[in-house]
Amino acid sequence: MPLSATECLGTQVIAASGLCVFVPLSLAMLLLDANEANGSFFVLIAHSWWTLLVNVGVWCLAAGLMGLEFFLRSLEKLVSGSELERQVQEAIDELRNHERVEEKWEDNAPFFYFLPARVVRECSTPSLPHMQALRDVGHLKRIKIALVDAFQKEGVINHILFVSHRWEEPGKPDVDGVQLAAIKAYLDKHPGIQWVWFDYSSMPQKIGVTDNRTPKEKAEFSLMLSSIADLYLTARVLILLDGSYASRFWTLTEAWCSMQMVTPEGLRPATEAECRYTIVCIHNAAPETTGKGLVDLCSTKTPEGMHTILKKPDVNVTNAKDKEAMLPKILKVNEHVVETFQRLAPEYSETQSEARTTVFRVRGCGTAVPSSETQSDCAA
Repeated sequence: MPLSATECLGTQVIAASGLCVFVPLSLAMLLLDANEANGSFFVLIAHSWWTLLVNVGVWCLAAGLMGLEFFLRSLEKLVSGSELERQVQEAIDELRNHERVEEKWEDNAPFFYFLPARVVRECSTPSLPHMQALRDVGHLKRIKIALVDAFQKEGVINHILFVSHRWEEPGKPDVDGVQLAAIKAYLDKHPGIQWVWFDYSSMPQKIGVTDNRTPKEKAEFSLMLSSIADLYLTARVLILLDGSYASRFWTLTEAWCSMQMVTPEGLRPATEAECRYTIVCIHNAAPETTGKGLVDLCSTKTPEGMHTILKKPDVNVTNAKDKEAMLPKILKVNEHVVETFQRLAPEYSETQSEARTTVFRVRGCGTAVPSSETQSDCAA
């Protein structure tokens, strides 16, 4: 791994300091030789050649030591990075093979951390705290979600709300508490919601400049991130839409997932009766423009069509690796959904295929509302 900007600057300062010391010293020695040689040019050369060689040698030694320090630090970072990756992979393997079912990670029944809706309603801070703070005071519940139930709209998935939102500042997703206020308003109108998933409060976060997450926390983060699309494809979704929402990779992916319906044949746009998402406009977003634009952009797109949109350079992502990892999954989402039905719910898949009727595709079934107005969503 390369040195950080601070370490590179430190190396440059050391090199500059060395030059500031050695150059004047060299000049002083030359002047001393000149004085001893009584001003004779040829005598000066004869007397000072060793001085030049000594100083060149000293400069080379200093440069070599600084280069060695740079190399050793880079090697240390590389080794520590590899060791951390090994520890995270070991933690992933341990989660996948855990003896206790409730703590075991299963791709067909992933677990996630949720806030009880009551905790969100009663939250007295301007915005929701980060995950580790909530976990440490016992305000999070780890829940396993069986995809066989979620894909058939059964079980706990009907009582879960996933919040799709843009982080307003690095490390501060909800600067002024506008997002929390919108979530509370939604919960007041939907008493059936028991659990809330908000990424900042539900996944282990990097707090501050240094990433102090444990290998287990990083393992959980990685595993949950790999399965999050299945939840956006099945749970109720509250879209907190601001003016920059549609320019972000994750939010745009989440919005598209929330507007789709999983079937044994793959994905299709959700009908009015099947709609799971609600758009609440915040900050400078407006229902007639920003809201309608998001629905028009995402609601009827096929996986191939959405892949084309998401790969564009004006769709930004904080971690470029996320985009690289997710884009191929977008193309294969139909295949994934079909395989999930066939593997987990073969009877349901067969029944649905036999009873399949024509489904009329509608262009957008969600309701976009400003946060100051009364909500009326089609998923109520």
